[in-house]
Amino acid sequence: MILSWPTGRGEYGLAAALGLGLSPEMTIPVFIALFSFLIFQRSVELALAERNRRWAMNHGGREYGGWAYPLIVSVHALFYVSLLLEWRFRSDGWNSQWPLWLVLLTAAQILRFWSIRSLGRCWNTRIITVPGVKLVAQGPYRFIRHPNYTVVTIELLAIPMLCGAYVTAAVFSLANALILALRIPEEERALEQAIGKALPRLPRFLPRLSREQRVAHLSPPRRINSAYGLKKPGT
Repeated sequence: MILSWPTGRGEYGLAAALGLGLSPEMTIPVFIALFSFLIFQRSVELALAERNRRWAMNHGGREYGGWAYPLIVSVHALFYVSLLLEWRFRSDGWNSQWPLWLVLLTAAQILRFWSIRSLGRCWNTRIITVPGVKLVAQGPYRFIRHPNYTVVTIELLAIPMLCGAYVTAAVFSLANALILALRIPEEERALEQAIGKALPRLPRFLPRLSREQRVAHLSPPRRINSAYGLKKPGT
């Protein structure tokens, strides 16, 4: 059986300039490998989130915005369906600038791992607060409030752009923006209620440091209320 899927477009653009064009024979295996990795990664994240949810609930956790969670999961599931279908039936192949999109996607994965590691048991895809906790002031949470949302925003753009699935990139980037416009205010209200005061003034998605902040961040980190994400004292 011969799969007549899109062929690579490495004959021009940055990929060609770097000598990184993908041959037609490599197009299908590379896409399958990327797609399989992403599905595996999402599955691991959902399992980790569920484990952390059970831990939080066992410690008196309270969930906010649970009504929207099935919608968010459905949108992300549809994203991968759309990616696969557009790649199969509409895409002309890999974006000629795919090395740039791949670097951006790789940076997002590093930021995701850093975020998960910084929050530990308190990392979750749901909005859950636990009594007797404090905001995390380490890792990317020293600089921005929502690194996880930065990662998701990058992925929903970079993955389809990488594969030449431009309709998927546009539609699901817009859907993600609408979801975040509803979810972030609700999450921040939940965090403020949990800590009993307003959240510190930090950028939501991208770091924006003044000279004084840059100097302050050179000093050893202190465990203070400084960003989205909660951690139980002593954990």
